[in-house]
Amino acid sequence: LLSGGTVLVVYAIGQRLGGAATATVAAVATALDPALVYYDVTRPVPIGLQALLLSAALLVFIALLDAPHPNAFFLAGLAAGAAVYERGTFLFFAVAALIFVKLRHRLPVRSWTRMVIAFGIGALLIHAPWLVRNYVVYGKPVFIMTATPELLWLGNNPRATGTAVGSSGRPMLDEAPEALRAKILAADELTQQAIFREELVDFVMAAPLSVMRLFVKKVYYSWWFSPMSGQEHPSWTLAFYKPAYLLIAFAALWGSIVGLRHGPNHQVIMLLLFLLTISFGQSLFFVEGRHRVALMPIIWVLAGAGALDFSDRVRSRFFPVQRRV
Repeated sequence: LLSGGTVLVVYAIGQRLGGAATATVAAVATALDPALVYYDVTRPVPIGLQALLLSAALLVFIALLDAPHPNAFFLAGLAAGAAVYERGTFLFFAVAALIFVKLRHRLPVRSWTRMVIAFGIGALLIHAPWLVRNYVVYGKPVFIMTATPELLWLGNNPRATGTAVGSSGRPMLDEAPEALRAKILAADELTQQAIFREELVDFVMAAPLSVMRLFVKKVYYSWWFSPMSGQEHPSWTLAFYKPAYLLIAFAALWGSIVGLRHGPNHQVIMLLLFLLTISFGQSLFFVEGRHRVALMPIIWVLAGAGALDFSDRVRSRFFPVQRRV
């Protein structure tokens, strides 16, 4: 059901970007995407829900390019609030998209501020019940969950690989020094996160160059594959998926170039903002293959546009239309 909803949303995005042909290719590809299908039927990870919420929120932001009205910003706030429940890194895109919409329409600061307030009200309405729940449970404000320091620590510590596991393939906490593990396991939830926060700050202050190198490595992993990729899957799947993904990535890059070659295509820019900001935001934490899988529907939109343009060029080059004199 969630996957079917994602297909419909992808069709709507593709239609805005390149018409019915692009929309059809992107929707069919999303429905048959091997990674999305694999996670849907083999893993209790809500990739399907993430893909739907992220794609739907992106569609609402694309609509802001046509109608910068307070009601549209309010709706965008509702959609963004729902997406952030499943993928907090959507916040990075939301901020960039709001700025882009301001520049696109040359909105005065006062008008844009009113729009942003409408956006914030929509997002707050979605999150208010959870914020209240967290305050009741923890006795202090907690935005989404308590584990943000831990998730940052996983990708930023002396033994970090850029993924959620250590070099041996074991969970990162299992490879931590014994004293740190004992300290964490003996603490309650909030104290655990305070310990992770302290360890994170110490590492960032002591080795800023290592943090930067890890960030670059994680950006690379977010668009390709880490050495840990495929360890939880049958070995043949990665051998099949790597060359397939390379073709998809090339087609998406081609579609992006084609979309921007005649000047700023605002829909294409919005899609690229979405992919890049979420990728960079995730790279502040740690990166696994599933993080990219939830973005595949949008990659398919660009890939569909690129594949159609490439096929048109090949057809016109080798099978030119014969005109009658």
